[in-house]
Amino acid sequence: MSIAVIATGTALILARTRVSRALEPLAFPFRALDVVDATLHGVVHGGAAVARWAGTASPRRHLAIPAIVLTALAIGAAFRLDGLPPVIGDTSRPLDWALVVLVAGGVVAMVRARTRIAAVVVAGVVGFAMTLWFLALGAVDVAITQLLVEILTVTVFVLLLRRLPSRFVRERGRPRIAAGVVAVGAGVATVLGVWALTGRRELSPAATYLLTEGEAETGGANIVNTVLVEFRALDTLGELTVLGMAGLTIAALLHSRRAVPVRSAHIDESSPLADARSNTVFVRTVARILAPLIVVMSVVLLLRGHQEPGGGFIAALVGGAGFALAYMAAPSDTTARIRWPYLTLIGAGIVVGAGAGFVGYFDGSFLAPMSTYILGYKLTSSLVFDVGVYLAVIGVILAAYNLLGRQHRLPRDRRREEVGAR
Repeated sequence: MSIAVIATGTALILARTRVSRALEPLAFPFRALDVVDATLHGVVHGGAAVARWAGTASPRRHLAIPAIVLTALAIGAAFRLDGLPPVIGDTSRPLDWALVVLVAGGVVAMVRARTRIAAVVVAGVVGFAMTLWFLALGAVDVAITQLLVEILTVTVFVLLLRRLPSRFVRERGRPRIAAGVVAVGAGVATVLGVWALTGRRELSPAATYLLTEGEAETGGANIVNTVLVEFRALDTLGELTVLGMAGLTIAALLHSRRAVPVRSAHIDESSPLADARSNTVFVRTVARILAPLIVVMSVVLLLRGHQEPGGGFIAALVGGAGFALAYMAAPSDTTARIRWPYLTLIGAGIVVGAGAGFVGYFDGSFLAPMSTYILGYKLTSSLVFDVGVYLAVIGVILAAYNLLGRQHRLPRDRRREEVGAR
């Protein structure tokens, strides 16, 4: 069919003068190019309309759009709740309700928080409660990921606290009421979604296949890791690319903008807290031992991820926690010793991940799983792919610490200082 299409098209192009003469009497009321131009014009104007809503520095507007869409979807689905299948078995345990109370308390405390440091602490409490929930459900890999993301997120928040006002601005009137309506609507929609989609069917055929045949097909006992780097490796490669682009975008944005001045901490000069070097002596002593051990542990998690809880993403988050400890132990921003080339790490991770996919062509297809033995160790293409994930995530984490934690001057500011010095 492809040969026939190409041959026909080539013949029509060679005889295009005669074809044009034959088509002239038909007198179509419109041209195909006009349809394409009108469609393109509509898409551009539609994109501009969406950009006017999303292209803003207001976090409220960014959050309101998906929350409103989620609420609208829930309202539309509510009319079909009568057709839901019955719940299979017992979907809750006493521990679940204890965790619900803990999360609900954290949400209430977050709404009532007046200072940013209180909001960071409460956000950490809610995140750790979710970690316990995942662990109670037996999702060890997900629980580890949630725990490490919470640790690193709180660390990044700490780096930003001194660049933000200490307290939130209290609003009154219609903006506050509108925000409350959107938040409650999104919360109710989420609750209804979980209630409608949880515990109403047995294992799907796909899940049954992955649990029963996954290890035989991939040689890995950790079903979470094998799904990520074997069964849906192409999706993971796409996510890896998006992560790398996000890291590059963050770096470009922060390098092109002048940093917000650091707010004074209002520390009593007579307090021991005033001397940062003396105040961090214990942390620096511990970090010299623990930080390298944490990084080594991350490598172990990387190598064993195909069989036990671990893998490239979890290993990188553990390694990032080690770098976070080393960074927080520094008595000042200028003495922080994280000087690794984060952009190079991000790029290398994407190249390694994509390269592991091209190696699969030796076995017939892109990202096809392959393995060989080197000095008695079984080296798999999925491990190489995980190494790419590890490098890219480490690069993004180091970019956050280097760019958010330390003062950066724009090139034009450096030139002004040099001219002034002359």
